[in-house]
Amino acid sequence: MFSDALFGSAYLVAGIYNLSVYYHEQYFPWQTRFYCFFRPHVQLFIIVTPAVGLISLATSIDRLLSVFKPVQYFHWSRKYAYFMGFLAFAGVIPVYIISLIGAYETRDTFVNGLCLLQYALVPVMYSSMRMVRICSSIIGALLYVPILFKLKQIITATNNFLSDSQKKGLTRTTMTILLITLNEIILFTIPDIYVIINTVPNNLLFFLMNLNKGVINMIVFLWTQQELRKCALFWRLKNHSLASRSNGHRVVPKVITVSRT
Repeated sequence: MFSDALFGSAYLVAGIYNLSVYYHEQYFPWQTRFYCFFRPHVQLFIIVTPAVGLISLATSIDRLLSVFKPVQYFHWSRKYAYFMGFLAFAGVIPVYIISLIGAYETRDTFVNGLCLLQYALVPVMYSSMRMVRICSSIIGALLYVPILFKLKQIITATNNFLSDSQKKGLTRTTMTILLITLNEIILFTIPDIYVIINTVPNNLLFFLMNLNKGVINMIVFLWTQQELRKCALFWRLKNHSLASRSNGHRVVPKVITVSRT
């Protein structure tokens, strides 16, 4: 969900920048590639584009460890979760450095002033960045073949060391991550492959598919995670109760009696 928020923020910042260009320029200006590289929305896209696939791969590896080492997994501390997140974002560092070198070497190249990601990067780096997301997402999805096979063995086994609640939690979390990974394959990987083959910018369908990934992920979380559904239902009932009390509250004016003289 963090990557979805970061990705949405990148589109928001890009929209604000494009609106400023649209309203303050009579024609679309030309800018150097190096100038576009350091626009805030480009910086966000450079980070989040490979990070989405790497985070998906990291969560798949996490699920792999959870089903093949379940007893040890339930005893690992939060440092393990932080370490997995750090590894995912650490993979972005070499991608960023190579992108920066490419933009610097072609710093005098003029590109469209809208400063879209494909304009701010050299073409080979733009395709390579998407290939990182494609490959990591596909590998993460393929890891679910042994994951689901092992998970079935854990659920059906009667002599393991996991309680019924741990089995249910393990199954629920694994299915949640699986659905999110499949969602990423459909709404990120397939459009990425299309964009690499067809390099025409401003593909509206591609942008719409990307932006709806976070919405579908939220639906998946609410559908598979019982605790989130309870929290959402509690919040709704609480607001309804407060509204009912507010509507039912009557203000009784004070009556002041004046004695006759």
